[in-house]
Amino acid sequence: MIFREHRSDSIIIVHSTAGLLLGIILTFLGVDVISVIHGRASNYTGHIVRMIEKLAVKYCHTTVFMNKQDFVGLRPKSARVVHNCLMKKFLPRARNELNVELKKVRAVIVARHSAQKNLSIIADVAKLNVSIPFYVYGDGPDFYKNRHKYKDIQNLFFQKEEKVENIYTDNTIFLLPTYSEGFPLSVMEAASGKLPLLLSDIPELKEIFSDNAQYFCNDDFKSLSSLIRTLVRDRHTFEYWSERSFRVTQIYTQERFLNSWKKIIEEPMSNA
Repeated sequence: MIFREHRSDSIIIVHSTAGLLLGIILTFLGVDVISVIHGRASNYTGHIVRMIEKLAVKYCHTTVFMNKQDFVGLRPKSARVVHNCLMKKFLPRARNELNVELKKVRAVIVARHSAQKNLSIIADVAKLNVSIPFYVYGDGPDFYKNRHKYKDIQNLFFQKEEKVENIYTDNTIFLLPTYSEGFPLSVMEAASGKLPLLLSDIPELKEIFSDNAQYFCNDDFKSLSSLIRTLVRDRHTFEYWSERSFRVTQIYTQERFLNSWKKIIEEPMSNA
C-alpha cells in the first residue's frame, strides 16, 4: 500500500534478509532496486548470507559495494563502488600541531571483537614492547573471551566504550589487524586525528588507503613490532606518516560520497 501511494522510480535497500525479499518483490513490480552490500557479509555471518547476496545481485537493478574485493564470486547486473565517509559532525578533533611526546606512546585498536579481527598478533607485539600500552576499543561477541584470553598481558587493555574524540586524541598510533573489511570508519576516524596508520595488508585496505598507511602481514608480528618501534624512535618518520594519514580525510569526503550516490540514483531514472 505504501508503494502504491508513494510511487518511486528506484528504491534503495540495505543488505539484509528482509531487505532482499522486499527488493525481489519490488523488482517484479517494476521498481528499480539498488541493493547495498556492506563488505563481505558472509565472512561475518556465514555462507547463508553469501547465498542471499547472490540472489540480491541477480534480481536487483544495481548493487553498491564498499570496495572492489566484494565483487568476488558475485555477478551483479550493474555494480558500483561507493567508498564511505565520515559525517563531518562525527569527525574527531584533528591535532593542529604534532605536539606528541613519543616517550608516552599509546597504541590503539578500534575494532569489533569477532573472528575476523586478528588480536593474537597484537598480543604478540605487546609482549615484545612492554613499555608501550595497547588499548583495544570495541564490543562484539568475542569481547569477554578475548579479555579473558589475554588477561595476563600487562600492557594490553580492553575498553568497551569511550567517546570517539577521546580515543584519537589520547592515543598515538592506530592499528587494524583484520582478515576482512568493507570500509572501516575507524581508520577514517584515526586519520582525522592524524594518527599514523598500521593496517593488515589485505586487498580491501590497500585499495582504499593506498600509500597513506603502512601495512603488515597478519602472521608476522615481528614486522609489525618493527614498524611500531620505527615510529616511536624516529620523529621525522612519525610526522611523515601522521601527515599521510590525514590525507585520507581529504580524499573520502562527504561531498564525494553524496555525488557518488547522486549518480547511482539518477542512473535508473535516466534509463526509464
